[in-house]
Amino acid sequence: ARLALGAALALTILLQVSYPLINGAALDILTIATVYVGAAAMLLHAFLSFGGKYFARYLLLTVLFGYFIEFLGVHSGWPFGIYTYDDSLGPALFEIPIVVPFAWVMMVHPALVAARRVTTKWTFLYGGAILATWDLFLDPQMVDAGRWKWEVTGSHIPFVKEVPLSN
Repeated sequence: ARLALGAALALTILLQVSYPLINGAALDILTIATVYVGAAAMLLHAFLSFGGKYFARYLLLTVLFGYFIEFLGVHSGWPFGIYTYDDSLGPALFEIPIVVPFAWVMMVHPALVAARRVTTKWTFLYGGAILATWDLFLDPQMVDAGRWKWEVTGSHIPFVKEVPLSN
């Protein structure tokens, strides 16, 4: 089990490290593969560390929440702002690429684990801060790569005019 988890984590890191070294159609495939492999690594960790019940609940709740919050965001502009996804993220269901909820799966578990290591009472605040920080790092890269596009009508995040402060 440890070997499988180590291999999944190593592959996730290898894919992420290779991101700036690749371009074109190969980068499209790499982007999607990174999310699915990262999500698989986090799911394996969830299962091995917290058991089948946690694994099943985590997967179901995160995929559903991730999909529906993105659906709400794309179709209403709330809570993140107005944005659209590019076709390079693969097949979509009602304008939300299928890979997107799995990005939530890849990101939420480590944020939750880290937040739980810091506190037992304010986990949602620490976890939210970790996710916001991760998004602040990820969003400019994905916008630059053309994976999604924001409509910026007001303030933007510092030094990144393509991402609204609302995100």
